[in-house]
Amino acid sequence: MAGEPDPRPGHRLPCGGRQPAGGLAIPEAESQELREQLTTYPIKGALDPVIPTDPLLYRFHEILQVYGLPLKDGIQEKIGDGIMSAIDFTPTVNKLEDPKGDRVLVTMNGKFLPYRKW
Repeated sequence: MAGEPDPRPGHRLPCGGRQPAGGLAIPEAESQELREQLTTYPIKGALDPVIPTDPLLYRFHEILQVYGLPLKDGIQEKIGDGIMSAIDFTPTVNKLEDPKGDRVLVTMNGKFLPYRKW
């Protein structure tokens, strides 16, 4: 309102202290951070809080906890915003012999399904 002090000392409103028509006034110092927050890919859903008790399944759970967001970022960077299908999906498991101990190679091959804009 006219004549009322700005409740956020040190912040100036753009447009001469007026709210722009149809939107909120965002101080310039905050606009870059807000723009980044509004244009990053969202995290959709969350993992179920039930932790598996089987040791092998727990390791897969742990892998997703540690590498889930980096994998999501890599997929979005290389392919776009979407998901990997769990229906059109083929997992493979192979053994890699190694003198220090055999290794497990797990491949997840799923069709990419881009999010649709409504």
